[in-house]
Amino acid sequence: EQVLRRLYAVIGKRRGRIISEDLREGTQIFVVKCYLPVEQSFGFATSLRQRTSGMASPQLVFSHWEVIQEDPFFVPITDEEKEEFGSNAVMKAN
Repeated sequence: EQVLRRLYAVIGKRRGRIISEDLREGTQIFVVKCYLPVEQSFGFATSLRQRTSGMASPQLVFSHWEVIQEDPFFVPITDEEKEEFGSNAVMKAN
């Protein structure tokens, strides 16, 4: 249960969406399927293993393209934008 909590935290931090969670019959192995943006997948395996003390390991497979709600070229300019999104922000919700 603690490993699953940490797994969900890593996925959530990287803007992932859980699709399904299944317990393999006769084992203590959980198979969790989620969608994770490609840009967030870099370093995901290392982060996941660190947070779960090596008890979880990913298998990353490309699934589909999806339109994102953020502007990937956004750079905060005004003081209000810098305060809301931070001076190092790289995206903004539409």
